[in-house]
Amino acid sequence: MNFKLSHYVIFSDIIDKKNNRLIYTTRTGSLLKISDKVYSHLLNNDFTNISNDDIMPLILNEAIVDNNEDEFKEVLQRNRLAIKDKRLVAFTIQPTGNCQLGCNYCGQVHSKKTMNDLIKNKVVERIIKKVSAKHITGLTVEWYGGEPLMGFAKIMEISKDLIDYAERNNKTYFASIITNGLSLKLPIFKKLVKDCQIKLFQITLDGLAETHDKRRITKQGEKTFDIIFDNIKAVINSKEYDDSDCGILIRINIDKTNGDNVTRLIDLLAQYGFHEKGVAFEFSPVVNWGGNNAAKNSYSPKDFGNLEIDWILHAIKKGFKYKTVLPSLNPIVCQVVDKESEVFDADGNIYPCYEFPYTPKYENDNYKIGNIMFPEESFNNNAITRNWNTDIEKGISFCPTCNLFPVCGGGCPKIWYNNEVACPSFKTNIVSS
Repeated sequence: MNFKLSHYVIFSDIIDKKNNRLIYTTRTGSLLKISDKVYSHLLNNDFTNISNDDIMPLILNEAIVDNNEDEFKEVLQRNRLAIKDKRLVAFTIQPTGNCQLGCNYCGQVHSKKTMNDLIKNKVVERIIKKVSAKHITGLTVEWYGGEPLMGFAKIMEISKDLIDYAERNNKTYFASIITNGLSLKLPIFKKLVKDCQIKLFQITLDGLAETHDKRRITKQGEKTFDIIFDNIKAVINSKEYDDSDCGILIRINIDKTNGDNVTRLIDLLAQYGFHEKGVAFEFSPVVNWGGNNAAKNSYSPKDFGNLEIDWILHAIKKGFKYKTVLPSLNPIVCQVVDKESEVFDADGNIYPCYEFPYTPKYENDNYKIGNIMFPEESFNNNAITRNWNTDIEKGISFCPTCNLFPVCGGGCPKIWYNNEVACPSFKTNIVSS
């Protein structure tokens, strides 16, 4: 077999006195150490002068591949097979279109609409139908809104139905919630963990109170930081939290108006022992949502990537745990690419992406799969984002030329369909040869 150096490799600079380097092979998500001599041979496609001991790990980890292989098509085919062969089906349920907050970057239009019993029952029936196939071993449910806790009763009811089904049919069940945290009082948390089996809570704090309370205020203009922060403290210091295996992810939506506040928030959370309770961070750039121009004060991708490294290192220094900063393989970039995964809103509308409901720009039928109250024959199985892997081949993005594609998958498909660039921040953090 004739070999070539894979397109999907990234080399580090020399890392030690022995002139060794690291090679990150994104086709497998592997990190290997090689000598500078091997590095030179690789760059020159001189594989005959690499010893068997050195070349075998490179072949096994696909740093070296068949010279005739179309690597992009091979990776894309693997991604398609991963979707086809999956054993879990992911769902997002948005039980209400209501929310207490009026965040300045939110693209949703909120209402007091909450899912009624008829729609609730139809949603449960559809989910059960989709996961009843023998090859499906379980389901995941993400609760979202609006603010999902404003539909707390429906969360309780639907969770009971789905958990009962999963237990009777030997299916695994995992649930998470994206909440603003305003209603996450300890008694509510206890019920969500015990009765709804929610294992992951994502809560947003946009810096300390001085920045958070300029961005994430109630619709009446009231501040929210202290309430949310106190709620989280009560939760992580509870016996129920310690006894559970759930986690909390603090999301920080970041632009130039609060970027200098991020390290101070990390410091505050460390001061209150959040690092000892398994709390993690997600540093997220503010992006446009439904054409609302929310990203007008955002950092450039390069600047955000550089800052993100500083924030991660600062969090590690303060005791927060990071397993790795290198991304792993990402063959299923998002549930939007899996035609079995669906998002349900309070009106019974079905979408591929959870940012479509309640957002005026996405009311067009091209973004919608259908409505739970109508026959399945009327559904649009080619709603926007559903054919992502095909549209990549047609040129919707420049993913085919990127050496990070196997571990990125293209980032957020929705952003590309909005004619914007969706490359993740780690693209600017990883030195490419």
